[in-house]
Amino acid sequence: MITQVVPLVLPCSVDFIKCELDSFTKLLFAELLNYDIEIGEYYRYLFVLPEGQDIEFACNFEAIAEFPGYSSWYLPRGILSKGTVMQQLLRNNMLYAAWGTADGGSFPEPYNDASTAMGFGNSCPSAPELARLNWTTPLAQLNSSSVIRNTYMYYNLSATFLGPEGVMIKIQPDWNGIESYKKNLYLALRVKAAGDRDLLDKFNGKLHIHEIDSVYDNSKGTSNPGDPQTTLLTSLSPNSQLTYNNYKINLRVGDFDSKTSTIKVAICQFSNGDNECIDPSPPPPQMSFSQSPKSSPPSPTPPSPTPPSPTPPSPTPPSPTPPRPSPPSPTPTRPPPPPPRPPPSPPPRPPPSPQPSPPSPAQRLPPPPSPTPSSSKSLLLRIMVISLSASSPKCPSIPSGTNVSEVTNAFLGRGGGADFFSNCSYGKLQIDRAALKVVPTVIPCSQNILMCDTDEITTAALQNLPPEVQNTTSPPYYDLFVLPKDFRTYCGWKATLENPGTKSWFSSDSAGILNRSVVMKVLLTSNGVFFNAQRDGIGNGDGSTVLGSGDSCPSAPELRFLGWATPLAQLNSLSMRTSAYQTFTLPATFMGPTGVMIKIQPDWLGPLAYNKNLYLSLRVKAGGDRLLLDEFNGKVSVHEVDAQVDNLSLLDNDTMITPINQINPMDSYTLFKYQLHILTGGLVNNGTAINIKICRYIASPTECVDGSSSMPPPPPRPSPPPPSPMPRRPPSPRPSPR
Repeated sequence: MITQVVPLVLPCSVDFIKCELDSFTKLLFAELLNYDIEIGEYYRYLFVLPEGQDIEFACNFEAIAEFPGYSSWYLPRGILSKGTVMQQLLRNNMLYAAWGTADGGSFPEPYNDASTAMGFGNSCPSAPELARLNWTTPLAQLNSSSVIRNTYMYYNLSATFLGPEGVMIKIQPDWNGIESYKKNLYLALRVKAAGDRDLLDKFNGKLHIHEIDSVYDNSKGTSNPGDPQTTLLTSLSPNSQLTYNNYKINLRVGDFDSKTSTIKVAICQFSNGDNECIDPSPPPPQMSFSQSPKSSPPSPTPPSPTPPSPTPPSPTPPSPTPPRPSPPSPTPTRPPPPPPRPPPSPPPRPPPSPQPSPPSPAQRLPPPPSPTPSSSKSLLLRIMVISLSASSPKCPSIPSGTNVSEVTNAFLGRGGGADFFSNCSYGKLQIDRAALKVVPTVIPCSQNILMCDTDEITTAALQNLPPEVQNTTSPPYYDLFVLPKDFRTYCGWKATLENPGTKSWFSSDSAGILNRSVVMKVLLTSNGVFFNAQRDGIGNGDGSTVLGSGDSCPSAPELRFLGWATPLAQLNSLSMRTSAYQTFTLPATFMGPTGVMIKIQPDWLGPLAYNKNLYLSLRVKAGGDRLLLDEFNGKVSVHEVDAQVDNLSLLDNDTMITPINQINPMDSYTLFKYQLHILTGGLVNNGTAINIKICRYIASPTECVDGSSSMPPPPPRPSPPPPSPMPRRPPSPRPSPR
């Protein structure tokens, strides 16, 4: 974002003495013309008023901002406070004040949250504010469909400064019923580092609990009128616990790890009282908590649980902000980057439904029933490259950030989006090259468009399409809207979408529409694919897959869920003898679609311990995986996935898929909690396959002996099965973009 600071000299007038902002702001804009600055060129205007007791007395504010709008005004001490400046710029974007209860107070009031710049702190926004700004995403989202009643769920929560992914827990207590469900809760760890280096000591290393109006929080972004009353309830110290009877939840906070800036959190949603809460069986390892008595505070909200009816904000006049304290001193140094964090311990699920007995493990499995219909699918894409025409001095013309030729090449050029879809899906999901339409679209500027209102952008773009590309109702097109230049800075996201649906919005740069991985991830999610490719507890952190943070094809469990590829073998207690190796020659996934993974169902652990399936696959830099990261190339990837979801092919779920290791050729690897031992041989078939032995043992991997004298060659590959598209579901309201 371009920043320019200029001195302006105006003749003294009574407008200054009376702090008439509208009057002398017009004079200030006129004076800007002397600096060859065209009004409307800049996105935000910050005006610093002269020093003087008369002006301070007349204005009676440290800073003030249009809400919403483009201008903000500061006294000299206000412009030098980073927290004050952030607060006013975010108020331009309709982010409301942070509520909190003053020391000794009984009721929350606006600007009383000292943990955030939106109150009177000099630190980053709080967790619910970060979520409303679309700057970060939750580690978990808990509601009646995702909690296990009366059972603790365990998480290893990272501090917010380690974001943007997975740095808060969002709780939607809809189990209280429609009439009582008024608030959402956010849990977040705050640590004095990076943007939070000036966090007050009383908040450092503690779990913050915020409350926010559920109606506004469950809607998208900050554009909805009305104050959601984001309120700090408390901050819990490590090794403490708290019960909110009105929400029917008990929170336990474990140790704070200062080296990794993480904290252990356990959450239980109970029916009648917190004495019902029990640990899962078996309990998660290394999750010790203090045994301090449980406390049951009063309701965290004032006696009336229903907030007053919100009123739409008025852009004028702006509301003043109370004075802010000076930042604490001295400033601590930023800690070194933390080592990799352990993944959170998810709660156990009920045992899966009984599965049919698999065939003998020595034979290559025929293609199992696909979880999706068996027919090829083409994606018909209509891409609008948007620019803005000026409509007023405050609503300027903004050019597109790319052009038709560049976008077309990103999709149809060698190695572009069309090739990527075709290679990864083995031809089962393709971009229709002949039907692809990329058109320049000019729409009139408006304040809502400048604030990234995707609904208004969509309406304006569709109304201004050339006639020859307007009639695209049969067959249905996917509409991709490419935002004007630099809009990623304004919007705070590189892409967002209907989920599921047919519309998506992209920034115009290499992080958005020109990035084939971002496009694939968005289009798959639009089709109702809800994968969360985690790594080390970080959502979307799996660098081996486009559905995580990689630039390569989906991982083995994702390929099977999508119906794009099938296993070489499916192993469980019925198909694996104990203490004997079984041998396979496993082709790389790019050689698919048939027989390119091994699925393991460790049901020998018993119904309580069996809650995960494993997938083994060889990844090689070729085909759609030509940009695979070196850490995965030529190695066997081991992924973990929820067993119940996997066995039932529940594509509706936000399925957690986690890479747990990569095994080098000629290596030995033991998965103790699964009682499995794996031996890898060398790469064969010109580096496109690997020899692998798998044994399930009872007490120790030393029990394992060869079940055959040598690894057999791969059997003849059957003809590919009919291709399978992705499922389609009717559209629903879009979630918050990210």
